[in-house]
Amino acid sequence: MLAVAKSFAKLNRNLFYDAFRYFRFSSMFDRESESARLGAAIKMDAHRIEKGLALPQSRPGFGQDVVARLIRDVGIYEQRFGADRITRIARSALAGYEQTGRDQGVPHASLGQFLTPVDFAQAESATIRLDAESVRGRSHLDFASFAHSRHSLRQFSADPVDPAAIEAAVRAAERTPSVCNRQSAKAYHIVDPTLRRQLLEVQGGNRGFGDDISELLIITSELRNFVSAAERYQCWIDGGLFAMSLVYALHAQGLGTCMLNWSVDPSRDITARKLMKLPPTQNIIVYIAVGHYPESFSVATSARLGIDDILIRL
Repeated sequence: MLAVAKSFAKLNRNLFYDAFRYFRFSSMFDRESESARLGAAIKMDAHRIEKGLALPQSRPGFGQDVVARLIRDVGIYEQRFGADRITRIARSALAGYEQTGRDQGVPHASLGQFLTPVDFAQAESATIRLDAESVRGRSHLDFASFAHSRHSLRQFSADPVDPAAIEAAVRAAERTPSVCNRQSAKAYHIVDPTLRRQLLEVQGGNRGFGDDISELLIITSELRNFVSAAERYQCWIDGGLFAMSLVYALHAQGLGTCMLNWSVDPSRDITARKLMKLPPTQNIIVYIAVGHYPESFSVATSARLGIDDILIRL
């Protein structure tokens, strides 16, 4: 009974740590004090407009409340922080909305005053028209073979990794879906050998091969992108999706990877943060060890469950 009580107390301490960080650093109670917070709200609403325009039949005049909020928030953002990529995305979505409204005979009076001719001239399309044949042609890939050929590598060669290969993989992983296109994930490339060694020691799950890890990526997620209690787990969802996309993108670059777990207690999390000088608004999601394959090597079999244990039809 004492062991159960101690485990429950430890669980509560960890839950409180996560809850306090979300309460303190998310945008639940503060939407406008920082560009990152207001930018998250703008990205979310701009994507709502894009989704409405991408429906089979876009309802005339949909999303009036979202449009009004975007006009207000973009105006505040540009006044306080200046125009940037975020406001250009929002203005493009609004220009697409207004053009669709004009085509449907229901122009938006406020948008006509808010948007400028430059917004329409420089607007990136809020939707892209595709056809199934072209998508299938570009996505032709034996993904099963590709996925089965990837293993967690714990035997790296001494060959240096070209930073351009890592950058190319991160660019590909940018296409990872995220909640309302808020794109909270970040990839830290730890290039300092001393810092890399210290961070691997804190992680602790790389004994026996950590000294051979020449490249380390640490994936984080920006809490200011999340705006409600319901999104309290979203940083791990979005960050995890990004991490898996990145691992496959690195695999496509011919690089080996090993995901290193970051389910740690608060003391280790705080230690890693201090070492990285990580902004307090970001959560660490996972480490990824990266390197070249040696000519011959062994990997864990990691036998999988059967399809009947995973695929459930209701």
